[in-house]
Amino acid sequence: MLNKSTDHIVKSFDEDLKRLNNVIAEMGGLAEAQLTRAVESLVRRNTELATQVVQDDKRIDTLAPQGFLISTD
Repeated sequence: MLNKSTDHIVKSFDEDLKRLNNVIAEMGGLAEAQLTRAVESLVRRNTELATQVVQDDKRIDTLAPQGFLISTD
């Protein structure tokens, strides 16, 4: 049987894994959309869309650190 301290650690770890999984899934979805738009910008030779794709990449970059911060409570 787990004691309270161990149970808290396991629960906290599980919550961290769920948060990490959600962030990674969101990043993957955004990256997939970015790739589609990047290819479209190349096919159409659309520099405005290409510029927007590069600017929107910052959204993925801001998510990356959040996904790798594990709580220490």
